[in-house]
Amino acid sequence: MSEAKSDHESDSKAWLAQQVENERRRLADAGAKAIPLPVKNCGVVLETRADGRDVLRAGDISNRMEVDSGMDFGRVTQVMVSPETVYPFEKGYSYVHVLCFTAASASDNGALCLLLPYVFAPHLRKADDGALVAVTPEPTDHTTNTTGRPTKVVANNLQSWIFVNAKHATTRFHIKEYHQV
Repeated sequence: MSEAKSDHESDSKAWLAQQVENERRRLADAGAKAIPLPVKNCGVVLETRADGRDVLRAGDISNRMEVDSGMDFGRVTQVMVSPETVYPFEKGYSYVHVLCFTAASASDNGALCLLLPYVFAPHLRKADDGALVAVTPEPTDHTTNTTGRPTKVVANNLQSWIFVNAKHATTRFHIKEYHQV
C-alpha cells in the first residue's frame, strides 16, 4: 500500500470517528444516549427483480452494513437517517448517521439507540458488467454505456437496509417515509 493511500485512509477514519463523536455528543446534549457501533464494511446491493427485467430503479437498491457487534438487529423497531453531508475523501460520495432504535427489554433496562456511520454514493448507475457505480450527475440525467445505450442514473433513497452482525445474522429493514425533525 502506498504511503499516500495509507494517509488518505487514516484521514478518512479519523474524520469518520470525529463525525460519530460529534453526533454522540449532540444527542447526549439533547438528553439521549447513543451507543456508537463499529462498521466493518458497507455498500449497496442490487436486488433481483421478480419480473426479471434489467431496469435499475431506486427501489432495487439496498444499503448493506456489516456491524462489528453481536447486536441482534431483529430488535430494531425504527431506523432514522440524518441529512447527508459531503464525504470529503471520495468524489461523488456522501455521509450520514444511521440511528437504529430498539424496543425496551428487561435485559438492557430500556430501549437502545445505536449510532452507525454510513458512507454511500447518492447517485448510481449500472455498469456494463452489472456492477453499480457511483456517479455525480443528478438522478434525472442519463449517461451512455460502452455499447452506446443510455444508462439511467438513479438516486439511492436510503430506504432499504440490510444489517449483518458479527455472528453473520442478517436483518432487513425498510423505511416507509421520511419526516423532517
